[in-house]
Amino acid sequence: MLFDIKQISLVLNGRTITGFTTDNDAIDVSFNNDAGKWTIGAQGKGVWVADPNQSGKLTIKLLQQHADNAWLANQLALQRSDPKSFTAYSMNIRDLLNNDLVSGSKGYHATPMKYTRGGQHNAGSWVIEFESVQQVLGLPFEN
Repeated sequence: MLFDIKQISLVLNGRTITGFTTDNDAIDVSFNNDAGKWTIGAQGKGVWVADPNQSGKLTIKLLQQHADNAWLANQLALQRSDPKSFTAYSMNIRDLLNNDLVSGSKGYHATPMKYTRGGQHNAGSWVIEFESVQQVLGLPFEN
């Protein structure tokens, strides 16, 4: 298996985001709910209850002075000041080495980046929540 952060393509509304840190979780996509759960009755038998909620969130960590932060900050300002003019995010993430694909639709800023400065580099974290997230992991199981 190979991995190279430079071989990850993250596109939000047509803009390619490139200012990632080298942290292990520089790009993190998670679902807000599990796919479902068992409901078990008094006799020990159960019913699997699927959860139709496919919403999720993208958390990205960017270098503090990268231009992507300014673009995201401008988008957040538009979302807050003129929601009708803001275009909800579409997300497309591709791992070009491993053929993984993650996509999302109807994304909105949930957590703005904190302003942190000090004696060392401080990554900026952005959280965007999506109404729907899909994930396809590309390569089959390797022996």
